[in-house]
Amino acid sequence: MPNEKNVAVEEDERSVIAYTHLANHSLEDEKETFAKAVTVGKKTTYWILHGLQSTLFNPYGFDSEDFTRSRASVTRKGKREYVFKKVEEQVFSYYLKFLKTKNPLWLRHAEREKING
Repeated sequence: MPNEKNVAVEEDERSVIAYTHLANHSLEDEKETFAKAVTVGKKTTYWILHGLQSTLFNPYGFDSEDFTRSRASVTRKGKREYVFKKVEEQVFSYYLKFLKTKNPLWLRHAEREKING
């Protein structure tokens, strides 16, 4: 009779869909990835790039001006200026619509949904 503690558990497969400008798919480690959907087994989590003040990253606005320079740097407090944070599926959906259309109203909807979640 096998001991349950000794039975090897097969790890779930992990897949990532990363999004860049106009919600195009990219490699996960690409520098200009703004959002990503990570699936492990049957569970999907959604991640969006945020600034220091926890605002969603706007690649078409002021955030984009020094994006590439600041991605490699850290702030005075030792934190990265832009980090990925987990969000709900509806926030992710609105953000992808923003990336596809460049319409700032979708970004505003995503921000509001994130707050009201």
